[in-house]
Amino acid sequence: MEYADRKGLFEHDLRHGLRSASEQPLLRELRALHHAPDSGVELLIEQRFDMSPVFMGFIDLVILDRRSESLRVTLRDHKFTGDKRYIPDEETARSDYQTIIYAKALIEFFSLDSIGFSYDYYGTKYKWQSFLQFELTRDFINDTWLNVIGDTQRVLTNYSVPNGAQTTPNYFSCQKYGGCEFKELCFGETK
Repeated sequence: MEYADRKGLFEHDLRHGLRSASEQPLLRELRALHHAPDSGVELLIEQRFDMSPVFMGFIDLVILDRRSESLRVTLRDHKFTGDKRYIPDEETARSDYQTIIYAKALIEFFSLDSIGFSYDYYGTKYKWQSFLQFELTRDFINDTWLNVIGDTQRVLTNYSVPNGAQTTPNYFSCQKYGGCEFKELCFGETK
């Protein structure tokens, strides 16, 4: 990241990805509807949510569509990547903790039976777009929520220990997402 920042590549890639997102036809249509009087479509951009005491954050885009008899809520999360290989399959995306936490926050707030979800992927090095869209039911969210709570409890337990050496290392995670910055504690390496 340091090298990319120095060369200005990170900002170039981000600008390219944002430009791709701003040219996406569905988002342009939604913006027009949002600004039209009495369209029945409302956009909540960077919508904050808080499920105290643990879960809080911002959802990129929440679409409230009242054009039919009932409220239709869809979440859209924008992802920027240089390589399409990082796009998960639908099953993986449906069970992703970010998906479940966001959906849980809104399905409870709006008291809905289902909610739409879309991961919108945009290429940063080349101009491409890919969309992963699916429906989540209240039952699916609630069934998956137990896994989120269980894993969250493990994370919270680790955060509450006074010293990292008192936690149990997860060696399968050492190389994920760039690797753990504390590997030398587990393997006795020196920097």
